Amino acid sequence: EAETNKETGPLTYPEQGIFDIGAQHDSDTFHPMYGMLHEVRLYDRAVPLDELTRRFADKYDKFNEPIELETGPYLRFETPTTAHIRWETAGPMPTRLVLLDRGNSRRFEHDTPTTSHEMIVDDLPRDRMLHYYIEKYIEKEVDGVVSNTIELELDTHFNFSSPVIPEGAQPFKDDAAIASAAKSILNRCEFPRGVCLVIGNGDGRLAWELARQSDLRIIGVDTDTEKVAAAREAFIKAGVYGSRVAVHHVESYDKLPFVGRIANMIVSEKLLTIGKASLDMEEAFRVLRPEGGLICLGRPNGDETFDVDEVSRSLSAVGLEPQTTQDGSGTWITAVRPALEGAGEWSHLYGRADNSAFGGEELAGASTTGEMNIQWIGRPGPRAQPDRNGRKPSPLSTGGRLFVQGLHRIIALDAFNGTVLWALEIPSLERFNMPRDCSNWCADEQFVYIAAKDKCWQINAVTGDIEAFHPVVGGSREDWTYDWGFIAQTDNFVLGSAEKAGTAFVSFWGDAGAGWYDARSGPATFKVCSDAVFARRKSDGSPAWSYEEGVIINSTITVADGKLCFVESRHPDVKQS
Repeated sequence: EAETNKETGPLTYPEQGIFDIGAQHDSDTFHPMYGMLHEVRLYDRAVPLDELTRRFADKYDKFNEPIELETGPYLRFETPTTAHIRWETAGPMPTRLVLLDRGNSRRFEHDTPTTSHEMIVDDLPRDRMLHYYIEKYIEKEVDGVVSNTIELELDTHFNFSSPVIPEGAQPFKDDAAIASAAKSILNRCEFPRGVCLVIGNGDGRLAWELARQSDLRIIGVDTDTEKVAAAREAFIKAGVYGSRVAVHHVESYDKLPFVGRIANMIVSEKLLTIGKASLDMEEAFRVLRPEGGLICLGRPNGDETFDVDEVSRSLSAVGLEPQTTQDGSGTWITAVRPALEGAGEWSHLYGRADNSAFGGEELAGASTTGEMNIQWIGRPGPRAQPDRNGRKPSPLSTGGRLFVQGLHRIIALDAFNGTVLWALEIPSLERFNMPRDCSNWCADEQFVYIAAKDKCWQINAVTGDIEAFHPVVGGSREDWTYDWGFIAQTDNFVLGSAEKAGTAFVSFWGDAGAGWYDARSGPATFKVCSDAVFARRKSDGSPAWSYEEGVIINSTITVADGKLCFVESRHPDVKQS
């Protein structure tokens, strides 16, 4: 076996060529560049590398470097046509953003100087790649200078916001009692998004009010074919059928056509309107999501009551703990399904912070994939991801939620039914080559923690709201700045490491030595290291302790039994490298 990277012999030219300026273009690929060309030169010879390098260096200083922001930007789609973009600057300045769309541009501005910036970008087209950049005003002694960030992607293919109910949609006459009941039910539901199952859908009025007042996706089932047909027709005319509401006919309520553990909430219009509990409670329990899935049954005040004791007994019989409340909105029985016994969590790159590739899961005793069934399949799909060969951080799963790290984005899903709960576009979120580094995120039941450049972002796991930014606790070197490298969480602390800024692998394009990281030698195999490790308190983000004695290999950092373990080098030459 032999190999070489030296080319020999004459060039073999294709039969035809495509001449494009500013693009890689051949018979089956076309990759245009982003940005602008300042100058183009054509040569009738192969230009030596040193000549190209010299020509580039001669004019390098004539171009402004793209500016860096203090934090961000980060983007969240609010509706099918709007996005909310936020960022921070070190000093007060106006808020200025430019949106680029197929050669056209739109400016968005606020003149009031501030350090915390936000902008609503509206009238966005569906399923299109746009770009934007942020202008930053830099004060000078004579005249100020306006410089820009690099152009950033705004890809509406990843707009997972709930479909908007058409203006003026009214499939039923106004019903104040049903509307009030829906509000009372939603006040008891802790899921902003997910699947609500209406068992005993009746006319569909409760399903409509739940859809109108929330971002839940409503699925109704009923044994009455005429009522099912009428409800479908009403929802189709209102423009919400399939997107927000669906109705299924079933032969009985003891065998529903759904996979188990899928519903975030179960309600009944029949019980609400006629006092008849049409549920088969064992079947309702089967389809109810663990870790917070809610059954909420009741009737408004003034209506003839229902048999509270009977409903409570049926809930208790399947292992739930019913709670009865009576208030101004009516009489309600609620029950919450707890977490599955033997369920684990995948809160770090390798399961837990102990790097054991085990999160406590028992898999209900299953030992082969043949003993498992598909729970759901759907979004976000592969397009949200970089290629797998880049060895990016693993997904995380805590609290019944699945967190997927795509290319410069996070997508949170309901682990039991695949509902997209929230998504954030974060251009600074990138890290690859995990065998030679450590992950850039972890999670507990309340928060997702990400390491992006020099900060840890603390993100609410339920809502996707960013609760805080925690700066890296740097090392002692004064000749460079630090990024947040390693990240992990324990009961009381968020742990981190301080690595030289720009050290992490962020490229996902290339061959074995650049983007796939399959090389057995060379720069792609170099270990990423840190100067220090530290902890911040979860309670308030304050520093708890730090340690700096040697150069720490990130991929060895392990947390177990209240101890932090790692491999470090204290050799003076290594410490000064």
